[in-house]
Amino acid sequence: GADPARIAAQVVSGLSFLGAGIIFRREGLVRGLSTAAGIWLTGAIGLAVGSGLVGIGVCATLLILTIQLVMNHFTLGADSYSACVLEFTVKNGQHFFETLLQQLKEWDATVVESSYDRDDNEGTTTYNLLVRRKAPISYEEMREFVEKHPEVIRSKDANAHR
Repeated sequence: GADPARIAAQVVSGLSFLGAGIIFRREGLVRGLSTAAGIWLTGAIGLAVGSGLVGIGVCATLLILTIQLVMNHFTLGADSYSACVLEFTVKNGQHFFETLLQQLKEWDATVVESSYDRDDNEGTTTYNLLVRRKAPISYEEMREFVEKHPEVIRSKDANAHR
């Protein structure tokens, strides 16, 4: 007298709970969607095999493995961009932000998030930016930009979020 629909419902709710715990949003980027989808597919294949549909389970497994192997060699959409977190502390930099935006335009980078913090006691402003572009901003590019602008007291970048 076991009800298979109740078992499937519990699997679905359990996988939903696990999937929600895997998906994270940090610094404007969403992580874990493909992992959560993989858990869902594994659960669906397990339910199919457990309910006697072994042929469908094997075909689905082979299809998913083929898709994963092919797609692992290509980056599409948002995955083809690198995200960089940039921080600049400038002294008396009234027009620095416009200069920075112009440089990001030359680098073909897009600002995803930005914030600033002004310290009136020291006369400094700290700009924090999350930018995206096809390739990470290199150390040489950052160094060259900072050397051109003596108002930059400190700069920091945390590259390679993918």
